[in-house]
This record gives sequence, C-alpha cells and structure tokens, in this order.
Amino acid sequence: MKKILLALVLLLAANLSMAQTNQWFTISYKYYSGPVSPQYQKMYTITVNYDKSAEISYHEGMDKMAPQVVPFTISKTNHKKISALIKKLGILDGTAPKDSADGKIGGPEKTITISYGNPNPNLDQPTRQVSFKESSNSSDDVKKLFALMEKVVTKKIWKELEKKDKPKEKTDK
Repeated sequence: MKKILLALVLLLAANLSMAQTNQWFTISYKYYSGPVSPQYQKMYTITVNYDKSAEISYHEGMDKMAPQVVPFTISKTNHKKISALIKKLGILDGTAPKDSADGKIGGPEKTITISYGNPNPNLDQPTRQVSFKESSNSSDDVKKLFALMEKVVTKKIWKELEKKDKPKEKTDK
C-alpha cells in the first residue's frame, strides 16, 4: 500500500514539474488619431519585448515620409508593472479582456496586441496573440495597461519625436 501511495505521489509531482507556464513575449500598443484633418493625423506604435527592449514608430501628418523609429529600453519597474497587469487580466491563462464597443463614432483608436506562449524551446507550442481596444467600458486594469504603455516612452523621446515632425515656419524679413 505504501509503495502505491509513494508511486502516486511521485507521478503527481512529475506532472506538476512538467506543467506549462506561459510568458508574454511582445506587447504592441497602437494609437491612431482617427478621422481628423490631414495636418492633425497622428499614429504611433509602441512595441515592448519581454527582454525590456522597445521601440516607438511615430508618424504625424499625412505626408508619405517613413515614420520615425526610435529604439529604447524600458525600466525594470515598468516591466514588472506590465507583467503584473497582464497576469492580473488573465491573458496568460487564455482569458482576453472584453472588447466592448462604447458606441463612439470617430475619435482616437487605441489597440493593444499581446503575444504570449511557453518560453521553453523544447516544447512545440504555438505563440498565441490577443488583441483588444480601449473604450469607456474597459475595466480599470485595461485602462491602466493602456496608460502604462504611453508612459514607458520617456518625455525626452516624446519631445524629440514631436519636434522633428513639426514643420519649420518660414519667416519673411
């Protein structure tokens, strides 16, 4: 009887050690100003990788110039906050926030896409993705995640991007 019980405990322990844990790989935040006059159009994408590397791709106006791309690294604190919010929202467990429309027509659009999966390269597991939009009906945690994605870009980078895209005014003397 003791041998059977011991075998059962060992089998259960082996199954727990092989349990699959998911990790987020990339979170991408997209902002689009919506249908406004061409000179006020603005769109950018902030992409953060699990290794804390990040970049922002920023484009203002409707010209055909390529967007500005600025790489940067996020802080440990922001990385922990992002990870905690993703976990709290249940995304790594396969739960996606409800993408409920709030009935607004026009205005800015904000979307987050998170790719996640098992980081063990020996397991043949597909990478999963979940996307959701921010709306007035979004939960507080979803709103916190959207706000945090804006904050990972430093003020210095924002100023640099906005300054580069402003047309230089001509002065006649």
